Amino acid sequence: MTTFTESWITREAAQVDKLTLKHLLSDETQYVTIGFDGGSTQGQASFLMVHATDQDGCAYFLDRVNTKSHKHSGQYYYEVI
Repeated sequence: MTTFTESWITREAAQVDKLTLKHLLSDETQYVTIGFDGGSTQGQASFLMVHATDQDGCAYFLDRVNTKSHKHSGQYYYEVI
């Protein structure tokens, strides 16, 4: 890795996360819908993506969870989300 990927991108991603949560928790945001969707890669890695949508229809990526080696049940999703 280079200094660019180790420092700048990591700091920017953390700042985006911070601003996203600040917006979603602000008084200006009337409601938030939380959603999730699973998928897999051609290499059979499976994952779950969690996102939020605000009242204006803007979607925000919140997290990606590696779900390989886990039973994809309602209980598992409840615990992860």
